[in-house]
Amino acid sequence: MMMQFLRNNSSVCFEVEEFLDIVPGLVPCKYSNTYRSVIAFGKAQILTDPDEKTAGLHLIVAKYAGEEVAGTLTKDMVEEYRSMLLHRSTVVFKIRIDQITGKRFENEKPNVSTAASRG
Repeated sequence: MMMQFLRNNSSVCFEVEEFLDIVPGLVPCKYSNTYRSVIAFGKAQILTDPDEKTAGLHLIVAKYAGEEVAGTLTKDMVEEYRSMLLHRSTVVFKIRIDQITGKRFENEKPNVSTAASRG
């Protein structure tokens, strides 16, 4: 179903965030966290070229499993793999980013012990 949606409208967005730390509060409901996040908007393209698909998957595997594992990925592996659940081949998307926005909350932690003693 998602493939049909993308064929009809290739506009996509995705979000990436990095949790940095917990910011304590005086009471549980006043706790927060520091973070950085990015939202990108663009157009998705379904890759059909085996070399492009393999290169894209290589980047993902290298990030999560390391370059040594990614180096074992071959074009034949990508083309021959079939999902055991869906019995379909691997689909790889390339996203051309048109717009990117981000925000962050990285201020210093308040001194909770000092703040608590004032009240």
